[in-house]
Amino acid sequence: FLSYAREDQARIAPLAAALTAAGFDVWWDRRLAGGAEFSKETEEQLNKARVILVAWSRAACESMWVADEATVGRNKGSLVPIVLDGADPR
Repeated sequence: FLSYAREDQARIAPLAAALTAAGFDVWWDRRLAGGAEFSKETEEQLNKARVILVAWSRAACESMWVADEATVGRNKGSLVPIVLDGADPR
């Protein structure tokens, strides 16, 4: 599961592509089908994810969605944080 702030999508797309090319099954919101229930689908994917990679940035630090997804990862013991721009996620 790849969590990021919408403002960082252009920086996250190459990461998602590289992980996919390396053989990982990467779920991120670009995989949502039209008409999908965003919250329900996201929750399902978070629950079944083996790893929750959170891309922290200044924008991500302001996102309650990213914070919530990071909390799920921390609680599951599957959180892998990365920092994009020197942000301090605290």
